[in-house]
Amino acid sequence: MEKREYEASFQLEASYWWFRGQRDILVDCLQRLGSNSSSRILDAGCGTGKNLETVSNGLSFLSVGFDISEWAMPYLRERQLTRRVCQASINEIPLPDETFDLVYSLGVIECAEVQEEKAFAELWRVTKPGGHILLIVSAYQWLLAPHDRPIHAIRRYNRSQLKQLINTKPGKILSITHLYPILFPWLAGYRLFKRWTSSGEDMPQESDLRPLPNWLNQIFYQTVQIERRMLNKVHFPFGTSLLAIVKKEK
Repeated sequence: MEKREYEASFQLEASYWWFRGQRDILVDCLQRLGSNSSSRILDAGCGTGKNLETVSNGLSFLSVGFDISEWAMPYLRERQLTRRVCQASINEIPLPDETFDLVYSLGVIECAEVQEEKAFAELWRVTKPGGHILLIVSAYQWLLAPHDRPIHAIRRYNRSQLKQLINTKPGKILSITHLYPILFPWLAGYRLFKRWTSSGEDMPQESDLRPLPNWLNQIFYQTVQIERRMLNKVHFPFGTSLLAIVKKEK
């Protein structure tokens, strides 16, 4: 991501509906997979560290992470996470084989700096046999929009493409589901509008990440809570993101 995007993420991660909702979904998944205070958990591409902070404070003291950018490091220091993180690429994770009970990576695989098959192989390598990998990626290449340029996102996945990536390793796919289906018409419409009205010199240098009116932010967040309560029972057929959970069998 560009430097401004790290700053914007840090300022908004605690309150913005999308960050809060994704964090709630992450914690739900970790708990369902049996993560506890003794679980070794890796945040692969931790950004400014709010997810890692939440997991390490509320779920597993043995959580660590890394991010590729030096721009993330001041924010990780501010969150007092420096002993838990290092600067590294998901393409070459500087950690031993079969170290972690659970590895998660949110919104990273789709970035320009990432070699997707190599990155997934690295996630696989550092996961223990019997452990799990959790991925959240952006859905549908046709939704690629100007917002993605400053965050270096160059690809979005459909379900079969994500399965194809996961199947480069012999794991068991426990779940693949879309996220944000209720909000999908609004979010997709907004992205397509921005795509059609921005081109060339008009292409924005910043993402759309900025504060929303509190009432609108709360409506979006409460909508995600409705979807969240359904996730354990329903695999959503469409949405702006995809969630996959993979088990590395013994």
